Amino acid sequence: MGSPDENKFRIALVGGLFASQPAGREILLRLATHVLKGNQIGNPPIQRMLNDAMLHFIPSVDPGFDNLEESEDCNPVVNTEVGNKLLEENTDMSKQIDRVANAFKTMLRTENYDAVVILGGGASKIR
Repeated sequence: MGSPDENKFRIALVGGLFASQPAGREILLRLATHVLKGNQIGNPPIQRMLNDAMLHFIPSVDPGFDNLEESEDCNPVVNTEVGNKLLEENTDMSKQIDRVANAFKTMLRTENYDAVVILGGGASKIR
């Protein structure tokens, strides 16, 4: 909508960078819903923002999220024992994490974002 893409600010909004931080993903999904609804009803600030910026919503990056439910303490960023346990149990997971991380890095390099906003939250326990 609005001006051509090449004249817009390019902003990446990333939630769920780490599987142990689901709050960022939830915040991002709510923000995306808010922006879509605001655009649908013609909210002037949201329409101005969309005229000036191209927003890329990336709700989840870490592919290890599903595997964390088995762990009592699910913060592999801080707790290396849990992270190592996940990788030992599933060597395919290690390869998948590498592929996702490399794809994410490539995307950040090639998209030439003007800003990257990472929405995160503290570690949480999944029960």
